[in-house]
Amino acid sequence: IDSISVMIGRNEGGGSVHWWVGYLNDSTLNFVIRVDGGSGDVICQSGQIYDKDWHYVAAVRNASTNKVYLYIDGIEANNGNYNGSGYGLVSDVPLNIGFLRRGAGENKEYPFNGIIDEVRLYGEKALSPSEVANNYYNGTKHRPACKLGNFAPLYTSTPVDTAYEDQ
Repeated sequence: IDSISVMIGRNEGGGSVHWWVGYLNDSTLNFVIRVDGGSGDVICQSGQIYDKDWHYVAAVRNASTNKVYLYIDGIEANNGNYNGSGYGLVSDVPLNIGFLRRGAGENKEYPFNGIIDEVRLYGEKALSPSEVANNYYNGTKHRPACKLGNFAPLYTSTPVDTAYEDQ
């Protein structure tokens, strides 16, 4: 993998929002939040997982503990401190899945080289470690996404069209 490969993220070019989850340089998974113009990035980094297998990935920000977490296959891979200062996570800027748009133009940069399936966003609360583990063990581990056949969705929910940064 070269440079940066973004699964999901949001960037307001020159503005106040810049975060992403994806691979950085050496096939490590990262949760990056830009603070202070890039001089104080919060990075949760995993070990190498570029093994061509399916993985469940979760990135969580818990405002009550001022922490961010990166989970792989239901298990915490790393965490970091983020108190919500500097650049934030919430904006009117479109959310990017499979790439990161770095400016106001239409250029899609840092394309993700892989397949993304079953994206979920939770805006009302931070998932607990047990909720992340349950999502993994009750979903992707026991019913592979690419198995042949016509399967009903494992999860259904009401779409949420608002998000609150400090919850």
